[in-house]
Amino acid sequence: MDEKVFYKALLKRIVWGDGASADEIEAVANKLRETPDNENNEILLSIVGSSYDLSYRELVEQFLDHNQPNVVRKALDILCMYWHLIPDYKREILHFLKGIEGDPENECRSLAVDIAGQYLLEHRESEFLRELIDIYEDKHARMLVDAEYICATPQDEEEAYLAAMEAFEAQLLAIKAYYALAYAVGYDVTVPASSNPYDLDLKKDTDPNVLRLAKERLERELKSDLTED
Repeated sequence: MDEKVFYKALLKRIVWGDGASADEIEAVANKLRETPDNENNEILLSIVGSSYDLSYRELVEQFLDHNQPNVVRKALDILCMYWHLIPDYKREILHFLKGIEGDPENECRSLAVDIAGQYLLEHRESEFLRELIDIYEDKHARMLVDAEYICATPQDEEEAYLAAMEAFEAQLLAIKAYYALAYAVGYDVTVPASSNPYDLDLKKDTDPNVLRLAKERLERELKSDLTED
């Protein structure tokens, strides 16, 4: 049986609740150790992550520095969302929130936005909050999502495609930051009529109260940080 098919079948079995033996999980972990550039790394990490065995924590951590963003994203997802270890990875989350090279589609940054929003719902972390606000307010991103800007820029067909893709990624990230901020401040926002939350129009559909509340909270937390210092 093809390796990828085998690992997908194993992961499916785990997801469906049939589980995997300790020997099977260890075999997958060994595969990750022996071939860190394996084309199936994302699936292998998912299998290890689904075991909820924290003895593999250091192994998963190693993939936060991998050269493929989908693999890095999966490692971050396991550590922070599967295993609920967000407090132990604040530095790494902040690093990804700022954006990293080699992540053109913002896979890692997008997940970091989700993680930060979830964490801020019940915890204080002014650096997370500041980064989410910066992502949402980013003027370059706002310019990119403006169709008039794209159309007004002389481009050949390939440049036009790349500009459109960059605009799409910038808009998606800004929308995710908006929802993360709303979640963090406990503000109920309206989902577009299409029921797809990412169909949001940044110019027309966003509620200014979200940004206002987020900035007010950031100001309070920064003052509190100074008092504690």
